[in-house]
Amino acid sequence: MIDPNCWALAVDLGGTRLRVAVVTPQAELLYQQEQPTPATRAAILAQLWALLQRGQDWVAHQGGKLGGIGISTGGRVDFARGEVMDATALLPDWRRVPLRELTESRLGLPTWVDNDGNCAALGELWCGAGQGCQHFLNVVVGTGIGGGVVLNGEVMRGAGYAAGELGHVSVDYQGPVCNCGNWGCVELFASGSGLANLAQTLWETGLLQFTHKSITTAAEITAQEVGEAARLGNPIAQDLIRRAGRMLGVALTSLLHTLNPERVIVGGSVLALGDDYWQPLVRTIQERAMQPVPVVRSPLRAAGLLGAAALVWQK
Repeated sequence: MIDPNCWALAVDLGGTRLRVAVVTPQAELLYQQEQPTPATRAAILAQLWALLQRGQDWVAHQGGKLGGIGISTGGRVDFARGEVMDATALLPDWRRVPLRELTESRLGLPTWVDNDGNCAALGELWCGAGQGCQHFLNVVVGTGIGGGVVLNGEVMRGAGYAAGELGHVSVDYQGPVCNCGNWGCVELFASGSGLANLAQTLWETGLLQFTHKSITTAAEITAQEVGEAARLGNPIAQDLIRRAGRMLGVALTSLLHTLNPERVIVGGSVLALGDDYWQPLVRTIQERAMQPVPVVRSPLRAAGLLGAAALVWQK
């Protein structure tokens, strides 16, 4: 039984950044460090353990006590065993990793591991927009699209720990092939990487031009560049972003009809694109859903870290 007054070491391991924090039972982040995520399994583990050791040393210096380690990671996770089973293209060398066993052996602390989308949902349930809510969808729109499903106050993980893959709901059955093997996944249209890829194609064909910045190669075009062009009045960029919002709205409407949640919580870096993305998303759900529900922005800046910490106290 974990002492409810102990602090937790929380990890958010994504395709681009690896973050470690010390979190209190009151959801305060006392200490944080982050590094770019290394490319190989061995390097990821070495960096992870180095950051955790620093956090453990910091807690000891403060006279605090740790109850355990919670790890949020990209990929599909066998929650019961604490093992990363598979991962996306952003973490190509992150498969069949017995992460709980390895971390407990290295750090000497009880450890829990879960998928990053599930952890973000746990963060919302504990101290975000999901407080007091028994049934909700949590969507995180960044480089890709992740998320979690909370039903009856608990995260739904599924028989093979593959539930909550919200980015891989198909919105175009004849669309492009996704790296998951499906066709026309919403992630290909509405995520940061999907938006960038679509813009790159339009730029290469001459249909999209950028006046705010000199672009010499398609690889320079990011979702942020598309957002800046839209803000300056570029109609093609504006249409791309609005279409992305509508596509996510279509995908979420299908999930509303399947799961009947009380609300939808949306977070992630792509929301920085502003109303051109947000308004079509909300309007599409309002227009298409048989029973529309509130669509709200996540109030949390570190939902995954907080959800990882919540694993330690099993909140």
